[in-house]
Amino acid sequence: MVLRKGKFKPFAGNPKKGVFQTVEFGAGDAEHISNRAWKSPKRKYAAVDPRMTYIEDLMAYKNLEATKQSMEGYIDAMKRSGTKTRHIAIRMPNPKDIRSNDFSIRSLLKEAKHVLLPNGKIFVTTESGYVVHRLVRTAMEEGFSVREPAALAQPKTRVERMMMDLRKKPVYRIELTYKLKTAMPGNTKEAKEKRKHWAEKVSQ
Repeated sequence: MVLRKGKFKPFAGNPKKGVFQTVEFGAGDAEHISNRAWKSPKRKYAAVDPRMTYIEDLMAYKNLEATKQSMEGYIDAMKRSGTKTRHIAIRMPNPKDIRSNDFSIRSLLKEAKHVLLPNGKIFVTTESGYVVHRLVRTAMEEGFSVREPAALAQPKTRVERMMMDLRKKPVYRIELTYKLKTAMPGNTKEAKEKRKHWAEKVSQ
């Protein structure tokens, strides 16, 4: 798996019909992604959160699909319908769910391969060094390249805002890319050292 620094070039232009620009899980009330949809009316977005409220308010966006489904259920529906996406965003997964395996990182990444376009990206925000370590290790093993976690300058959702503004904890974004041409095995000494360093960085 390749470990990369620096900026990635985003997809240019508008996605084809039936292709999402971004599917956001843990979207809360979709405040961030609805703003993205408003700014880019020719692009298609999805906001997914089982605890979402005010779905009726989002119906005005013709290019935004809002649903209270689970992440697993929505990805399964995408697979069955043949729907693809350029990006998947996962907002603040609960570390307790990951520790108890209620949230399976490996299962998520395996399923995401069926709905991501080649060189598509997964963005995960978290305040947890444990999540960084588990996610980076599993992503490398599953064939994703990983960009060094970077602290968010501005929160995008209510949960991120609460963590950053009220609890005064930094929130980091992890960027995974699917099917790059170059790769470095995730079990090399260099990869293990980078995983440890990144997890410690987030835990500080």
